[in-house]
Amino acid sequence: MNDQVIYNYLLRAGLTPAGACGLMGNLQAESGMIPNRVEILCLKRLKEVGKYYTDATYTAFVDDGTISREEFLHPMPGKQYGYGLAQWTSPGRKGALYDFCKREKVSIGDLTAQLEFLVAELKNGYPTVWETLTTTSLVRQASNMVLYNFEQPANPDRLAEERANMGFAFWGKYAEKQGDKGGMISNSGGDERGRISGGKAGDQTGKEWTIRTWYNRPWSCVLRYEKNPAVSDMIGTLAVMAAKNDHIGYNQGNRDSYWRELQKVGYIPSKIKTDCDADCSAGVIANAKAAGHLLHIPALENISATYTGNMRDAFRRAGFTVLTDQKYLTSERYLEYGDILLNDAHHTAVYVGDGSERVNVQPDAEQPQKQPETALNSVPRYKAEVTASALNVRTWAGTEYPNIKRFPTIPQGKKVNVCDTIKAADGSNWDYIRIGKKTFGFASAKYLKRID
Repeated sequence: MNDQVIYNYLLRAGLTPAGACGLMGNLQAESGMIPNRVEILCLKRLKEVGKYYTDATYTAFVDDGTISREEFLHPMPGKQYGYGLAQWTSPGRKGALYDFCKREKVSIGDLTAQLEFLVAELKNGYPTVWETLTTTSLVRQASNMVLYNFEQPANPDRLAEERANMGFAFWGKYAEKQGDKGGMISNSGGDERGRISGGKAGDQTGKEWTIRTWYNRPWSCVLRYEKNPAVSDMIGTLAVMAAKNDHIGYNQGNRDSYWRELQKVGYIPSKIKTDCDADCSAGVIANAKAAGHLLHIPALENISATYTGNMRDAFRRAGFTVLTDQKYLTSERYLEYGDILLNDAHHTAVYVGDGSERVNVQPDAEQPQKQPETALNSVPRYKAEVTASALNVRTWAGTEYPNIKRFPTIPQGKKVNVCDTIKAADGSNWDYIRIGKKTFGFASAKYLKRID
């Protein structure tokens, strides 16, 4: 079957299993992964003017020259239609595919040739997409990156869930059977002696609060903030930063000291220099409150939860959705970055995907000393236009932070709202931007030109 051939080819080309599956979900949606697929609307329009083709006969006529290069690019006057695995449509990209196959002296519908062309196009024309596909362990992240930045169909938000689910289906069919793991959690579980209290402040072993593989606790529910993707991105990022900072350990008897230190440094865990502790719930609750302060969301700032037993109700009142379907509780496949895993009676943790690599923060590295950040302004101050060819949108100010989920990059010419500006650790200016009506993130100010 084509999907097995395509999966194996993409792995050999350097994609991760999750990257390959995320890309394949999009190819399935575009073409059914049939390399000689002609866009259905194209065949319909040609039929209306007396030209009757199937995928196979159309491809054969392109191969033998009956259909010229110009007619292949514009099957109807002034019209463009998709062809092939990725449904290449624009004259530039579709023409490049045509020229490549002619040079290779193979059919325009040859599967191997289209895969070679696809990989070369991603490497050379879409470097941000390529980097994601070759490094990610998250199927959804790969799928969204391809959807929003490579395929770029109309109304991508409407298609995102369906395409991610197609990618997950390939993950279950191929990657999961081969033992690949795609889920990591930020987990605070015990002190240096494996006990819940009485240990020294700070992380004495590097494992008191750490990034580890997902496991089934079992979990009672998942808490997800669906109103604003920036919240989940922020909670996930703060959870990784805390796990990577060995000044933050585990001790139920000293569980509130993490929150006290977090407030002193402007809610950024990587800036904590004083040994302190949390336990599982104190850490998750503190980071959710910190996300509220950083994103200026009062309901999050004032979450009333105090331990795992009242987290479910308190987080629901703060705007989180409580997910209890078994698919969220027994596998990481349907989890998203920043989801909060909860066992009401015993434990809580935060899902961070491939968290060990998403945030490269060295807490003890020299950084400019400055006063704690104030809450970010979320009201647009002015509009700006993207000047870079593809601008990364990150979860915090600085290139060391991961891209946000919904719009990991935005193209040149895109107009956004600038709400605030802060300094990154290296002193550079980063704008806090709003994309559309409810997506927020950070982008380098030097690539945003004020237009009003």
